[in-house]
Amino acid sequence: MTQVSDRVVLCDTHAHLHADCDIPLSWNAAYRNLSRFSAGKDFSAVVFLADMEGQSFFEDLHASIGSKIGSTWSVSATDEAVSVKLTRDDGACIYVVAGAQVVSLERVEVLLLGTRTRLRDGLSLIDVLQGSGDRTGWTVLPWGVGKWIGKRGAMVASAFGACPGSAGVWTGDNGNRPWFWPEPELFGRQRKLGMPVFRGTDPLRIPGDTLRIGSFGNRLVCDFDPDRPFASLNAAIRSGDAEIGDFGSPMGMVRFVANQIRLRCY
Repeated sequence: MTQVSDRVVLCDTHAHLHADCDIPLSWNAAYRNLSRFSAGKDFSAVVFLADMEGQSFFEDLHASIGSKIGSTWSVSATDEAVSVKLTRDDGACIYVVAGAQVVSLERVEVLLLGTRTRLRDGLSLIDVLQGSGDRTGWTVLPWGVGKWIGKRGAMVASAFGACPGSAGVWTGDNGNRPWFWPEPELFGRQRKLGMPVFRGTDPLRIPGDTLRIGSFGNRLVCDFDPDRPFASLNAAIRSGDAEIGDFGSPMGMVRFVANQIRLRCY
């Protein structure tokens, strides 16, 4: 074990790659974006890759251990099956953690993070939450445009039981939430319980949006084991031993509106 005490860890907990994106360029952007929030300190970069149905970007990475992505990023194993290490020729490093995004029958998104468990889209929200099963990972319901209001909003609220985190389900915020859209009340309730609101960029299926990876997320100070990046983060968060903060700002109005229009054109 090579655990480092009081390590600054910058995490994007809701990242996607898409079929037409430039993957090496996306990892370059992720590291550059995360570096902006390091305050000049040494840090560890962690990206949770939530593959959608039909995608296998993490599995492809895992199968590429010992080889390179493009000309500069090398892929190496960690001591856990749910993560890999990317190292650039200049020494920059990103730990990529496995995850999946599932869209329920009710069109509510669920993230399964820190696990290679996969569930198909179209199951009821209850079935998705019950089927996530692997409680060593994180089951996260991320905020989405129009998905936390009305009937779906009531379903999301009920999924958390008496309080966020009590049923093994966590809340998530994402960088697509515009600044004028207030945080859901559930976020405040979860923070009062000392639990993190997991934050990530949630890149859209529009050209160039994967270059936002690493621009919105969580800053943790905790004991971190680079050989077991997810396990050490999971232990620190669940034990309450992590100092947890946020980085990145909600989206501006012009970009939010433009992205919503572009998303409907692709």
